[in-house]
Amino acid sequence: MTQVYEILGLGTVTCWCLFQMLAMFCETRRAVLISVICSALYLIVLYKTEFVTLPIAIFAPFGAMLPALAAQNMLRRTGADLVKFSTVEIVFLLSVYVLYLAASLGVFEFDPYRLGYSPVAGGIVAVAGILYFYLRKHWLPLYAIILGQLAWSFDIGSSNFFDHISHAVLVPSMGVILVTRCVSLLLRTLK
Repeated sequence: MTQVYEILGLGTVTCWCLFQMLAMFCETRRAVLISVICSALYLIVLYKTEFVTLPIAIFAPFGAMLPALAAQNMLRRTGADLVKFSTVEIVFLLSVYVLYLAASLGVFEFDPYRLGYSPVAGGIVAVAGILYFYLRKHWLPLYAIILGQLAWSFDIGSSNFFDHISHAVLVPSMGVILVTRCVSLLLRTLK
């Protein structure tokens, strides 16, 4: 089951990467369709080869949040009525996550990563995240936390809850989003 969980994560993230490149050159819905087909073919044809196992070895665990955010981005770009993360939310989440990663790497004396093994701490974080995403109407991240909690509870994937709801790739992704928004704002003010 863990392998299926990771392959679905890789497939969704691969699909999103292809979509981002294709969307520059063709209509959004066509880019999604081509991305989904290519990602599915990639996973089906190259399953059990180094072209699938190596990215999983490097980037796993994908967890549930990264694929959910990738899917949300694609769905929003095709016109789905999903709430966009505000710039303030992204700055806050990026700041908290960078501090979390730094603490987990030993920069501070407190190691929050070890709390991810605790059912109580994992439950508190899950409930807090679910409440926040529910109040803000961010449905896919809310479902990702629920899926991550279920996977963690049934011992699918990592034994640490935080691996199910986070991924280090979120840091550069949020950074790119913030830079893109700043450039967009700058270009609009210069017009």
